[in-house]
Amino acid sequence: MSTSMKFDLPLLNYDTRFSLWQVKMREILAQTHDYDEALDNFGKRKAEWTPEETHKDQKALALIQLYLHNDILQECLKEKTSTELWLKLESICMSKDLTSKMQMKMKLFTLKMKEEDSVMTHIAEFKKIMADLVSMEVKYDDEDLGLLLLCSLPNSYANFRDTILLSRDELTLKEVYEAL
Repeated sequence: MSTSMKFDLPLLNYDTRFSLWQVKMREILAQTHDYDEALDNFGKRKAEWTPEETHKDQKALALIQLYLHNDILQECLKEKTSTELWLKLESICMSKDLTSKMQMKMKLFTLKMKEEDSVMTHIAEFKKIMADLVSMEVKYDDEDLGLLLLCSLPNSYANFRDTILLSRDELTLKEVYEAL
């Protein structure tokens, strides 16, 4: 008896947070007969694939295509393997060029919590920016991230910020999250 699994993943479009969509899509592929192995080329060159691996790759390719908005699918019609498609989607949706990195870093450096905003909303926005930077392979020292988060707090948090900074010699992002 075969059971059909339905996954609730919105179609990938230009407004989708690609880094999160990517994680969910990989999970869907993993839950569907281990099709996620195709994204890694089964650990070998395509010429060495077994007929079963070729079949899995084509199934993975089709499954990914089903979760693409037509605008994005139109740009990916030439990709013939799931790996080629995956790489094309990364180039379309999460450009790692210098301009994109600069724009994302500017978002991080200019992030400022408004007095009326909730701390949880602010932390969520900070984490979103960080996830996008990680997917662009931008790395920061953990202490620098903790300091950036503290600096992004409004003036009403000045005493909190001073207490955190004066009470220790080192700082981690996790400690700032926990204190907030």
